[in-house]
Amino acid sequence: MPKVSVIIPIWGVEQCIEKCARSLFEQTLDDLEFIFINDCTLDKSMNILQQVIEEYPQRNKQVVILHNEQNLGQSKTRKRGINTATGDYVIHCDSDDWVENNWLEVLYEKAISVNADVVWCDFTRCYDDGRCVYFANTAEPTIEDSLLKLITGPKWGTLWSHLVKREIVQSPQIVWPTWNYCEDLALVFQYIALSRNIDYVNSSFYNYRYNTLSICNAIEREKKIANISGAINAILTELEICKKVGLYNKFLPYCRTEIFKARARVFSIIDNDYEACKLWRSFNDGLTFCDIWKSTMSIKDKLLFSSISLYIYPFYHKIIRS
Repeated sequence: MPKVSVIIPIWGVEQCIEKCARSLFEQTLDDLEFIFINDCTLDKSMNILQQVIEEYPQRNKQVVILHNEQNLGQSKTRKRGINTATGDYVIHCDSDDWVENNWLEVLYEKAISVNADVVWCDFTRCYDDGRCVYFANTAEPTIEDSLLKLITGPKWGTLWSHLVKREIVQSPQIVWPTWNYCEDLALVFQYIALSRNIDYVNSSFYNYRYNTLSICNAIEREKKIANISGAINAILTELEICKKVGLYNKFLPYCRTEIFKARARVFSIIDNDYEACKLWRSFNDGLTFCDIWKSTMSIKDKLLFSSISLYIYPFYHKIIRS
């Protein structure tokens, strides 16, 4: 049985897949399983990948290549990879990113040494202009602190920074997201909630390519609105998990705050204050006007969101600007 299964969806990455694949095949940990999933890519990504595989004959038997019959998108493609994985632990890698050659060895050895179900690390965001910014994925290695910081933001819920035991990622208790934004966060939250022991490596081994022209960063209004819904869905999923682990009442005020903050993004999308207020109220998250005052927001923010909820934000906005 492999020590780690790495799941790599492939779609439209002919400019990046070679660097990604080489960084994976040059890992210092030997006993691995690489699951590449062709999500009906239209470019030469798969041809380039095959050429790279031939240069690493020692990895050949560790490579699994799957082909989707139709384009499923990243979330469903990842799920197929999880169902295929046979390693003791599972981790993800986006095919336009690359990793340090000791990425898996360090995370795996940490997991084994402390008998952890989940181990995570920091990461580096790399921009088109060559800049690289270090992101600390900080949280105390306790279940409760990690879950809280996933809700409030200091901890990043990225699948590719979390090594997770296969029995957890394949657990029937996992509720798989049906949306395509913040699905990482919803899954990582569940993985940690189902864990008995977790730990953290305070180093960056993952290089996340941040393309400012990509669909994730230059998207139309409808997509941005869908992303707000995705963020809210992720938080609602977190609340359901909190019920199961006895943290619902403790974390509810924080979840309320994050939902209202997610709603507030509509004002960066829609110029018309009245239309933005209408959209703000339309999200089906079950929260009411009273929940604003039960959240952990500041008084200033509570007044702001109250004015939005009551459709008087345009007047409130004029008053605070005058």
